[in-house]
Parts: sequence; C-alpha cells; structure tokens
Amino acid sequence: MGAYARQSARRLGEILLEEGLVTVDQLQQALKRQYTAGESLGEALVKMKALAETDIARVIALELGCPYLDASRYDIPQDVLHLIPVDVAVECQILPLDRIGRSLLLACAGSVPAEILDAIARRSKLRVFLCIATPSQILEAIKRNGSRLLEAIRHDYETKTHTGAVGKA
Repeated sequence: MGAYARQSARRLGEILLEEGLVTVDQLQQALKRQYTAGESLGEALVKMKALAETDIARVIALELGCPYLDASRYDIPQDVLHLIPVDVAVECQILPLDRIGRSLLLACAGSVPAEILDAIARRSKLRVFLCIATPSQILEAIKRNGSRLLEAIRHDYETKTHTGAVGKA
C-alpha cells in the first residue's frame, strides 16, 4: 500500500568502506564505540567526526532506494501531523512531512519496519512514500513546526481519552 524502501542485505559499515568514505580503522573504532556506548554506527561515526550526518543519510538513501531530503526545511500542514501517533514517530524516528493527493510523504532517519509502514498506510488510508533525512533535520523540523506538533499531540491525547484508550494495557 505504499512505496517503501527496499531492504538492503549489505551493512552500513560495508557500504561506507566500499565507497571509500571511512577507513578500516575508523570503522573498527566506530563499531567498538557502538558496542560500548550503545550508539548506532552512524552516530558513532558522526561523534568521531569521521563523517557528517548528511553523508550517512545520503548513503542510506542510496542503498534503500529512497530520495534524500532535508526535512528541516518543511512547513508541515497541521492535518498531516496527526496522521502518525507521536509515540510511533519518536520510536521510529519518522515524521510526516506532507500529504499530496492520496500520498503521504514520510521522512525517516533510517529503515522503518514494513509492518509500521503498513499500519501507517492503513490508519491514514494513504499511500506512503519514504525519504531519508538526518536525525537532526527531523528534530529541527519538529522544532520548526512545534506549535502545530503540540496541537497534533493534544489531538492524539484527546482522541485516546475520549475513546477510553488511555491507560489500557
């Protein structure tokens, strides 16, 4: 029910090595940091200053067959923000950016499980298209659209409260 990213059999570290974006030593350091600090490989490489966040996002986009897009530049329509529950958006690092006809454009910081995308498509009754953005671009888009996002959170909360969904396990 959407144009989802293809799954990649290659690991990010392998791709970065093949593309000559990192050295074996940098990759080993980042993998060690990933294990000890609990960071993703991309986070570790960015914190080590081996790569920029946009470099990693562009590689992920290329590998998954999705466009790269700077999510921080979007003014997100109010009606789009409530299409995804806030807890799902935070957990999966995704943000709805726009609704174009019967399609929903989602920015994500990496791959998103197909079952999550299917649930979003079912809930919104829209065809889902993914684009890749950096985590900080997604955070900037949230800040930029803060008042509209707070309204969407309030809407989600009130909907759950009125339907009795809050507090049910």
